[in-house]
Amino acid sequence: MNLFDKYKCILCKYGKYNKDGKYNKDGNSCFNHQEKDEYGYLIVECKSLSNIYYETIVKHFPFKQINDFITERTWQKENKYIEAMDKKYGNYALETDDMKFIWGVKSWDDLTGQDACMYTMNDIDITYDKKKKEYMLGIETAYMFKSHAAECDYLQDCLKAFTKYMDDNGLKKNEPYRLFMSNPCTSMTADTIEELYTNFKIFVDGFCNQDIDMEASLIMDGKEV
Repeated sequence: MNLFDKYKCILCKYGKYNKDGKYNKDGNSCFNHQEKDEYGYLIVECKSLSNIYYETIVKHFPFKQINDFITERTWQKENKYIEAMDKKYGNYALETDDMKFIWGVKSWDDLTGQDACMYTMNDIDITYDKKKKEYMLGIETAYMFKSHAAECDYLQDCLKAFTKYMDDNGLKKNEPYRLFMSNPCTSMTADTIEELYTNFKIFVDGFCNQDIDMEASLIMDGKEV
């Protein structure tokens, strides 16, 4: 953590404490305290040091010139990295020294115009973390559905796409879920794609077997939103 990040909430009266009054070393509690609109967005202006810097100070000399220089250097460094990955792997959006895109299904509202990759908006995708040597499953959840049935339709469509991928690539779909002597959770990371599939199938089946009243679930803290 750099100095700026460490003290970015130094002017926020909520930055150090949680709702119960206990000290919060991460400084993330201000979002929970501040007034929000019906959609959950903050109404009041956040007085964090970062907001003050980027909305006011950075517009003036010499901070503007320093920020422009840092931004340009960052862009050049990123562009150099992309060129190196393209040269090494053919397409940096599919593979880098750290990650490799395995498979994915693009979201209907993706605007990139590219085939599914690490930089497209995907309803479901699999990426391999080379450093940790594990597969990661990503599911797009930035959708608002009118019913639990609609949520399940979406998840089941993702599962069907995953199942087709497994069949097309000759991967087994009956990898046993090892509960005992392990943690009882359906992780979105796994050592194999087969294990990832089992975890996701268990999650979808369990989620869709819930008896959920969507209207009741939108009532939080005694207030209907």
